[in-house]
Amino acid sequence: MQAKVRSRGQAIRTITFSDNTPVMVGRAAVGAACVGDKRCSRQHAELTYDAAKHVVSVSALGTNPLVIKRNGKEVTVHQGTTGEVKAGDTLHLLPGDDHVPSIRFFVSTETPTAAAATTTTTTTKRKRQQKEEDSEEHEEEEEEEEEEDEEEDSEEHEEEEEEEEEEDEEEDSEEH
Repeated sequence: MQAKVRSRGQAIRTITFSDNTPVMVGRAAVGAACVGDKRCSRQHAELTYDAAKHVVSVSALGTNPLVIKRNGKEVTVHQGTTGEVKAGDTLHLLPGDDHVPSIRFFVSTETPTAAAATTTTTTTKRKRQQKEEDSEEHEEEEEEEEEEDEEEDSEEHEEEEEEEEEEDEEEDSEEH
């Protein structure tokens, strides 16, 4: 299972869950579960994925309640209590409108290691593509420089030939 952490309506990070491994959400959390909203506690909520049930257990740790939205209905989870979310649900970290930090849950078709490998592969492909683009630009620059050098050489050669012709003409006129 994965979840998109959203802030002000935009997805900003993705959390990939491992079976029975708690994920701390809040201002002091590390990585994808870090939320910058000062209204959230440093340790605001704990999320634990149960692969057998395909649900995430949600424990409210902060003083502000959590709100689970499922099929148009809302369930409030207060400090010290727990709830469950499934794929398609949204967990609002604060009560209120849709502009509060939230987490949208979805089923991932990849295992966490496959998801990490996909991310790594995608990053590697981007780096390789950037190198290729840089290399192509470099090759084009070198070709342009070579053409400019050839043009300069050609112009210099023409000037030399003209000078030689002039010298030959001067020698011929001196001889006569």
